[in-house]
Amino acid sequence: MKITLLSFLFTLISLNVSAQNGDKKLDSASIERKILGRNELKTNLWMLASLNVVELNYERLLSNSGVGVSASIDVGNIGFNFSIISYYRLYFGKNEAAGFFIEGNAVFYNAEKSRSWRYLEDGTYFELSRLIENQYGLGAAVGGKFLNRKGFVGEIFGGAARVFGGNDDYFPRLGITLGKRF
Repeated sequence: MKITLLSFLFTLISLNVSAQNGDKKLDSASIERKILGRNELKTNLWMLASLNVVELNYERLLSNSGVGVSASIDVGNIGFNFSIISYYRLYFGKNEAAGFFIEGNAVFYNAEKSRSWRYLEDGTYFELSRLIENQYGLGAAVGGKFLNRKGFVGEIFGGAARVFGGNDDYFPRLGITLGKRF
């Protein structure tokens, strides 16, 4: 009985060992791609710290490029309501979708342009009118993306968009972002 059981276990172990496929060789880039993924979710810390604007970014990575969308909302009171920015990035680094990049973007945003107030004799005031404009533009940015082995991402970038609608001439595109690749 012991011999039958031992031979059965030995057969199962040897089948498991011989069932492994040794023909397929994976390079480090394909292993890294499987581990880290092709999607990134980031937040812009510079906009939050300096302007009280919350900005979230999603980027889908292609081979050495990526397409993404950024949405931001004003949580302070700087006269800016929200923006949506779509972008395409081309990367020039050694690692896939990391290193130096150039970006082309399209921006749509909603901003408050003017307010009128009426002051009363008792020191109180109330708002009479408010002008809010939707504006759009095209722009470019440059920057660098840094990636660690666990998939955490950091970026530094800067640029501007030329605004075509409304009174503004340009829309700044600045950021220090942190996020995760998944």
